[in-house]
Amino acid sequence: ERWKDLVDVLHRQAEAEADADPRADLLKLAGAVCRDRLEDPQEALSAYRAALDAHPEDGEALEALDALYGAIDQPLDQMEIVALRHKAEGDPSAQWDLAFRMADLWRTRLDDPLRAVDAYRELLETRPDAEAVMDALTSMVVDNLEARSAADVLLTLHGEAAAWDRAVEVKEALIDHEADLSARVAMLRPCLRGCHMEN
Repeated sequence: ERWKDLVDVLHRQAEAEADADPRADLLKLAGAVCRDRLEDPQEALSAYRAALDAHPEDGEALEALDALYGAIDQPLDQMEIVALRHKAEGDPSAQWDLAFRMADLWRTRLDDPLRAVDAYRELLETRPDAEAVMDALTSMVVDNLEARSAADVLLTLHGEAAAWDRAVEVKEALIDHEADLSARVAMLRPCLRGCHMEN
C-alpha cells in the first residue's frame, strides 16, 4: 500500500508543479515505482506518457516506454517510441542502431516486409558493410518474405562486395521460391556460370 500511496503523492506533486522538467521528473519516478514496485505496466505506461507530454524528448521516459511496450508486446506503440528516440538522438551511431531496430520491428513484429526492405536499404546506403542488415535481408529471401525485393537490395548494392557464398545462398533461395520450371532454369544458368568461373 505504501508504494501506491507514494505514487499518488508523486502524481499530486506533479500536478502542482508549474515547470515542465520537475513535473517530468516526478512522473518518471511515479512510473518507475509502478513498474518496479507495483509491477503494474499499464500505470507505469500512463506515468511515463505523462512525463513525455511534459518533456517531449525526455530520453529516460522514451527508453522506459520502449522497454515497457516491448515487454507487453505492443509493437505498434513500441515503433512509435523508437521513432521518437531516433528523431531525438544526436549521436549518429546510436541513431543508426535505432533505425535498424525500426527495420527489424517492421520485419519481425509488424508484418510489413516491404517497409522493412526499404528501411534496410537506407541503412545499407550509410553502412554498406553492415553484416546485421545483410543477414536480415538474406533471412527474408530464405523465408520468402518480399524475397525478390530483398534479393534486389543485396545483389544490387552488394553484387561486387558481397561474399560469394551469400550471393549463392540468395540466388538459390529465389530459385527455390520460383514455381515456374522454365523460369527456374533461366535463373539457374547464371549461378552455374558463376560456379564454373569460381572453379
